[in-house]
Amino acid sequence: MSEKKDIKPIFDWAIEHGDSNIVNRVIMKLLPHFINHNQKLTSDEVSQSTKIEVPSDLYMLVKDMSEKTVGSAYSN
Repeated sequence: MSEKKDIKPIFDWAIEHGDSNIVNRVIMKLLPHFINHNQKLTSDEVSQSTKIEVPSDLYMLVKDMSEKTVGSAYSN
């Protein structure tokens, strides 16, 4: 069983350092991966959640795509 990790801090960082649609852009680019993990997520859910736990491999995909989309390295 894969370890669960919280992606909410990554999205918070991306919102702080990216444009207003950053969450939607990351989710859409990774949509097939979210579907494969039975994860349903919208930008509204991201903004309303305090914690969003996903498998560690999906966490890494979100981190990498957020960094690529923002254009800098994630720092928490």
